[in-house]
Amino acid sequence: MDYRAILVQTWKIIWNHKVILVFGFIPVVIPGIFAMLIFGGLALSPLVGLESFASLVNEYQFAWIALILMVVLLSIASTPIGYAGILKGTVRAYDGAETVTFKELWAAGWPFVGRLIGIFLSIGLFLSLITMLPTLVGFLTAGLAFLCFLPFFFLVIPVSFLLQAAMSLGMSAIVSGNLGVLAALQRTWRIFRGYFWSLVMLALLLYVLQSVVGILISSPLTVGPALFAFLGWNDNISLASFLRIIGIIAMIASPLILAILGFVAAYVQSAWMLVYLGLTRSPQAVNEIQPVPVGA
Repeated sequence: MDYRAILVQTWKIIWNHKVILVFGFIPVVIPGIFAMLIFGGLALSPLVGLESFASLVNEYQFAWIALILMVVLLSIASTPIGYAGILKGTVRAYDGAETVTFKELWAAGWPFVGRLIGIFLSIGLFLSLITMLPTLVGFLTAGLAFLCFLPFFFLVIPVSFLLQAAMSLGMSAIVSGNLGVLAALQRTWRIFRGYFWSLVMLALLLYVLQSVVGILISSPLTVGPALFAFLGWNDNISLASFLRIIGIIAMIASPLILAILGFVAAYVQSAWMLVYLGLTRSPQAVNEIQPVPVGA
């Protein structure tokens, strides 16, 4: 499999059809607005107000947790239409469309939203099961079972990124072939069975890319405040001043972080769609792999 060609072609498609990026931004819009409101308040509020804010957060912790959870759920709820637009736009570009409009992709993506949620739930629940079951058993046995499950925990990371790859291929099957959830999962299994190691390498490549980008873009929000704390928060910097520092750093970094997150989401999903189309429409274009029949 020519990984370089996949990455380059994905870049060209996104560059030539930038509307695909707009759908990559949809899942981060709600948390982005929430973050900008919070960090903007931290950056612009007077120090006395920041001290009151810190007291309120400490006093009403469960309310803040509920608010953050609601924002996360709203972001998750908006993800399927974002992914549907990315995948449908990639198919249109792959088929030679010269222009792709937001209105077109928005209308074309909605019929797939329910089935994409089905893919999220089926693979996501399976991933949650294999990660939470050992933890639950260990808790019920006072930690003794953790010794038996310890080797299993080392497999969670590779299994999780393989399941993410399977989810992306399943979503691609739904949008490209207008398949149901079960048919998409069956097709994904057949593709993985026929191209396992090539898909593992691609999944690892994209996983590393996402991880590196995630570390780089989150560093301003972690290294900056940590550095100020190390330089003397306890002695020289009040809590209110520290919160203002966090707010200023986040206000500057958040727009760029959100833009990069949207781009990465669009790029990764578009890449998986190109792989799916290459394997199911023109297997001869994939080097050094003997194709197997891929039925519905």
